[in-house]
Amino acid sequence: MNRTAAPDLGALTEPVVAGSGDPALAAHAFDAPLDKTLTRSLTWERLAIHNLALHNLDALARLADPRTGELLAVPHGDHGFAHRVRFRSDGGYEGDPAWSRLAAAWRHCLAEFGPLDWDVEVYSSRHDWPRALSLPGAVLISHRLQPAAVGTQWLYVLHELLHQWFGARLRLSPATHARWEAWIDAIAWTIAVRVLGDEADQIYATVYKRQTSADDPGIADRASLVLDLRRTLREDTGLERFTAATNEAERRARAGLPRTIADAPPPDAMKGPSDAV
Repeated sequence: MNRTAAPDLGALTEPVVAGSGDPALAAHAFDAPLDKTLTRSLTWERLAIHNLALHNLDALARLADPRTGELLAVPHGDHGFAHRVRFRSDGGYEGDPAWSRLAAAWRHCLAEFGPLDWDVEVYSSRHDWPRALSLPGAVLISHRLQPAAVGTQWLYVLHELLHQWFGARLRLSPATHARWEAWIDAIAWTIAVRVLGDEADQIYATVYKRQTSADDPGIADRASLVLDLRRTLREDTGLERFTAATNEAERRARAGLPRTIADAPPPDAMKGPSDAV
């Protein structure tokens, strides 16, 4: 990999996300590991931190193999971003009371998939993201979504919070990305029912059943898969398989090893010992 000068993130006028927005990162492929000399320079001592509204360097520093596409820095004065809530690694949250029940789901995730040693900041943005995007230590949601709306929080933000384990802590196989996205939907559904009760089970089922009739084949196929996977989680071994995978990824990170690359398990392979890692 070509070595490049450290980007002056404190001087940014536009956000750096997914390896774009700063010439010093232009030579790095989206999925390339950040050069060690570059990551060492992206520290509190070398960064004009007071000029940033947000960066996720703390989270990246706790991953053995941070990637260019996982770097996020938001400059102060960029009115395209609005801070919404912080989910803390100790299970607490800082934000509007409208987020309190989702914070309970966050605590379920921490208990189920293991502790994270970084907080997660949620921002809404007028920039051209998808409806929601997750990077280590941050979740971005589109201005097209109402942040306090039930659908936004439980169908979008909870899914993106789960990516802090499945995608950040545990590195996912690109070949099974679509299946992982469906699994994460099914896991979010399972966590939501624990917090909201049986009525939520019926609401989620209705949402995905309706999506099976969507004009977009991709949406319809994913909804059908989510329904199948939710039945698998309810009838077989629950979330234990995924807990084993995230625990292994945490062990490897603490040993300074690269994150585990996991293939999404097929729906009919949930019983027995985990082979997801």
